Amino acid sequence: MPNVISLAEHLQRKSAAEPIEQPLPPKGTQLALPFLTPHNVVLVFADHFGRRHLFRAFAEQTRPHLIVDVRIAPRLDFIANTRALALRSLELDDIGYLDVRGRFEQNAMKGSSSFEDLAAELRKLLTSLEISHRPILMFFDDMELLRRINLDLNKTHDVVVAEQRYIENVAADADQLRM
Repeated sequence: MPNVISLAEHLQRKSAAEPIEQPLPPKGTQLALPFLTPHNVVLVFADHFGRRHLFRAFAEQTRPHLIVDVRIAPRLDFIANTRALALRSLELDDIGYLDVRGRFEQNAMKGSSSFEDLAAELRKLLTSLEISHRPILMFFDDMELLRRINLDLNKTHDVVVAEQRYIENVAADADQLRM
């Protein structure tokens, strides 16, 4: 069969003659990972952390990079007895804390605070944060606002809503690992 050319021999000669070069992406380009990563943004109705144990276990399992508080009344009693102790505890756990709603309300003119302005502020905040492989938790005290922010941010970010059952399951898993 003189008309048959061995493809394997042809490819071996060709690949041996060509230098192996893989162009690198431009500096600062985010590369896709070959495995699933945790969600970038986790939206949480803060009342789901009724006990400190739930928050502690959830924080140990998810290792958040930052807590973005979008609540009108940002209490931290599910972390520690006082706000100062709670902020210190978060700092020791290498978790940042940012009260966005308070800052937003302070900067907004009276009567001009709207959902679109708050959503734009949150999008701007998320794009300005440094890239981290740890999730960002957003705390809410209004379920309708949480739902609307979820729909808005889902267009540009990997967002998940942590339901109470999920939080309790994470805490139960953490308890089992300790045994």
